[in-house]
Amino acid sequence: MCGQAEGHYRRLNRNIVSRNEEDNREPLRNTELDAVANLDGAWHLSFREVKPEFVALLAEGIEFLDAHKTDFMHQLGGARNFGGGIVDCDLVNPLYEEHELRRVFDQGKGNTNKMDDKDEEWREEYLSEFKTELAERIEDGL
Repeated sequence: MCGQAEGHYRRLNRNIVSRNEEDNREPLRNTELDAVANLDGAWHLSFREVKPEFVALLAEGIEFLDAHKTDFMHQLGGARNFGGGIVDCDLVNPLYEEHELRRVFDQGKGNTNKMDDKDEEWREEYLSEFKTELAERIEDGL
């Protein structure tokens, strides 16, 4: 598995001050909080042995994360207004060619008609068959 990600990192400093009026809000100690403002990444996963049920399991996992991205357990942070979590999870269509993959990550460009056709082919022909293979493997207890 390999991947790449881009993050914009910021270190926040806060002074803990006394609430006693006679202390004139003098700092008692300084604390540092690390925060990731945003992180955007893409991962390329390669199987040593490619089996339809492996691809289906990966697709099911990604669908689960995308469907539950707002669940509390998938969120980070919690200190005042800072928080983060899963925004989008998608499996990039494995039928795409190299030039089509570049389009996926270019936010200024949408899908071509050929890409839309491949998306339908992936969903209707391949993924549904792969999910059947996964269900059979689970049923067989392998």
